[in-house]
Formats: sequence, C-alpha cells, structure tokens
Amino acid sequence: MAQKKKTNRARRPANTSDPLARLQSSMRGLQKDAEKLLGQTRKRASQLIGKDQKQAVDRLLGEGRKVRKEIESRVRSAGKQLEKQMERFLSTVEHQANSRINAVLQRLDLATHDQVQELSRRIADLEKKLQRPS
Repeated sequence: MAQKKKTNRARRPANTSDPLARLQSSMRGLQKDAEKLLGQTRKRASQLIGKDQKQAVDRLLGEGRKVRKEIESRVRSAGKQLEKQMERFLSTVEHQANSRINAVLQRLDLATHDQVQELSRRIADLEKKLQRPS
C-alpha cells in the first residue's frame, strides 16, 4: 500500500500572548490529528475484520466520537473559565495601578483630572457672576 507522505506543517500555536488562543489552536491541531488517525484506523480495521467485527468497531468508533465531543465541550468550558479568570486578574491589576498612581499624585501634590474639572467649573461660575451687571 503506497501512501503519499504529506509534509508535516508546523502546528505551532499562534504567536500571541493570549493563552486562550494558544489553547484553541493546540486543540484544533490535536483534533485534526485525532481525526486523521481515526480514519487510518478505520481503513485498516475494515480490511482486516469481518462483518460482525466491523459492527463492533463501528460501535467503538461511535463511542470515540462521543468522547471527542465531550472533550471538546470541556475544552470550551475551560477556555471560558480561563477567560473569566484573566478578566478578573486584569481588573485587579487596573485597580491596584489606579490606587498606586493616585497615591503618587497625592504625594506629588498634583491635581487630579476631577479636581481640575471642578476648578474649571468654579472659575466659569465666577466669570459669569462678574459679567452680570450689578
């Protein structure tokens, strides 16, 4: 049986810092490999076994598909959980950064954006009062 060899393309995860994207890319590669192996196994098994055995193999392959779907579902769920954890982590980092920046601004005795806005509003009010005829 002559088989055509395919070039093994590098199935590296996308060059990104997003762990979810890397995980999804890896899972797609694993799924393709598993499907390829499943097809090869089915071909070889059908050549070697009789009708009753074929039915048994088909049942096993059906169960394998169910397992694959369950794994895919779990991977999706894990991906969603990972995403939520990343969002919580980023929120925590942002909160800590904001509180530390505010502390530095207070030490430097610099006005915050809100303080500048309040002062601008007060100046505008005073200008209006001065422009009114008394």
